[in-house]
Amino acid sequence: ILTGSFNEFSIHPREIFKEAIKRSAAAIVLCHTLSDSDSTIGVEDVGMCKRMKEAGSITGIELIDYIVVATNSWKSLKQKGYF
Repeated sequence: ILTGSFNEFSIHPREIFKEAIKRSAAAIVLCHTLSDSDSTIGVEDVGMCKRMKEAGSITGIELIDYIVVATNSWKSLKQKGYF
């Protein structure tokens, strides 16, 4: 939905959920792609995941997972127990 700069990414839940609401979605999976090979989950990812989970709860649209994707690997915040 959005593209960040080389070292910064900012998105508000309304931007994500606007698209989900338009499509009458019951659930979403969010993916954050990185331009390098390190798929380490950052503090910002955890914070964003929690914000999106809360927004989903309010809108009735379940956040199934938040996935960080790098060149050669990926990590699921759900599998790692962040929600």
